Amino acid sequence: MKAQTLICIIVAITFVLVALLFLYIQASSARPRIIPEQNEFHEIDAISENLITTLKINPINPNMIYAGTDRFLYLSQDNGVNWQVVTSVKAYINCIYYDKSNNIYAGTDKGLFCKISSAEHWGLIYSGKEGKGENVLAIGEAGNRILIGTQSGLYDSADFGKTWRNVTSLGSLQVSALSEPIDRVIYAANESGLYKSDVLLNSWEKIYYIRNLDADETEEDESDTSSDLINSIISSSNRQALYFATKKGVFHSDAKAESWQRLPRQGLLSRAINKLILSSDNELFAATANGLFKLNFKNNIWEKIYKGLDNDSINDIAINQSNGDVFVATSHGLFKSSIKSLADSNQKLRVLLKNFADEPTILEVQNQAIEYAEVHPEKINNWRRKVSKKALMPKLTLDADRYVTDLYHWDAGQTPDAILKGDDTVSWGVSLSWDFGDLIWNSDQTAIDTRSRLMVQLRQDILDEVNRLYFERRRLQITLLKSPPEDELKKIEKELRIEELTADLDALTGGYFSREKTAKASRLNS
Repeated sequence: MKAQTLICIIVAITFVLVALLFLYIQASSARPRIIPEQNEFHEIDAISENLITTLKINPINPNMIYAGTDRFLYLSQDNGVNWQVVTSVKAYINCIYYDKSNNIYAGTDKGLFCKISSAEHWGLIYSGKEGKGENVLAIGEAGNRILIGTQSGLYDSADFGKTWRNVTSLGSLQVSALSEPIDRVIYAANESGLYKSDVLLNSWEKIYYIRNLDADETEEDESDTSSDLINSIISSSNRQALYFATKKGVFHSDAKAESWQRLPRQGLLSRAINKLILSSDNELFAATANGLFKLNFKNNIWEKIYKGLDNDSINDIAINQSNGDVFVATSHGLFKSSIKSLADSNQKLRVLLKNFADEPTILEVQNQAIEYAEVHPEKINNWRRKVSKKALMPKLTLDADRYVTDLYHWDAGQTPDAILKGDDTVSWGVSLSWDFGDLIWNSDQTAIDTRSRLMVQLRQDILDEVNRLYFERRRLQITLLKSPPEDELKKIEKELRIEELTADLDALTGGYFSREKTAKASRLNS
């Protein structure tokens, strides 16, 4: 009897558990799936690691994508849906490259790994001059040779890494970037500048000198040479232009690369560019430390693409040119969107921003803040010009001397009791002197250099604060416009916050923000 009772209890418990499981499954299936908007980035959570360092899409089979992290190399064969670890490559991945034969290379902090297109496994084909592992920072090709940029210079190999030759004409400086062959020309960047050569590598011509475009920077931190290194070199065929990026901005030249100019910075919140890329429609994208941007060539303004990106630090970007999918590597994971979605999103943003046509642009506010704080680069440049002319001006010296011969004294002659007045003479002189050594070096230059560094830091702090206030204010305005809070008190709080941010911008610009806003509104209404 007891055994039958125990069996009945077990059966009842089992029935209840099965019923609960069935109800849970039904509820789960009925629960609506959260699908990201079509015009925003969404995270690919198939890679468990946060730091994604680099990306590469197979040009022949675009569904095949490689992603590098600070520990492993990952492969997706279904356009980023599923990922697997390449177990034979365990290192910090700096760059990934496909050559014209569809062989794949991975530059790491332990050397260069390679997988021949017909092979199944990866192999280490370069590990430094002493075989101890060396950072491979860039990969390219010229003719039948594979090129790698390392910390100790440029190397090439014509036998898939069996033997390597140092390209001695570029010296032993760190090579940070290599371009794809462009009209049978290859470009390489090292610590001293940008070079070009034909694909036969017969000779190298230096076409850009590091820091020669930064006269207006007014002595930023000279110890930070990494900010000058070129990290991307790309070419636009329909615009006949060559672009490269550094931590100080984007530069461009015509196809002959005879002169270089910095692209406008308007809208670009950070000059620290990590990667440049062109879409098939020749749209220029920049991955920066403060987000992803696209250049609007019509008005030379950078437009930020941020919807769906939780993290601002963008390390790399890859575009599937066949279907327009965009993959973004960040410090907090891998994200995906599409060119069409980004274009639609940006178009909606431009329409939305027309509601604020009566307000100063961010560039206008930045310039006014710099003028109001008197931290414009021209101020330092003016000091330098005046100091350089100082040696041409003489040093003027005036001197005077008074000579008195016993102004009052007793007469020692015939009338010894008489008091006589002596001579009182004054002599003076003028002298001019020049120190022509000041034409070579003036000691005042040291003081100017110190003030310059302090001014650059102050200017950057002011611009950072202006950017933060301006765009926080704009985001609140858009929120109130598109999705105002139903709670009246919360709405008032947001409006008060906008007024507070407006007052902060006025404080940084001497009241310019509100004055200009009123003036623009008047011009638009007239």
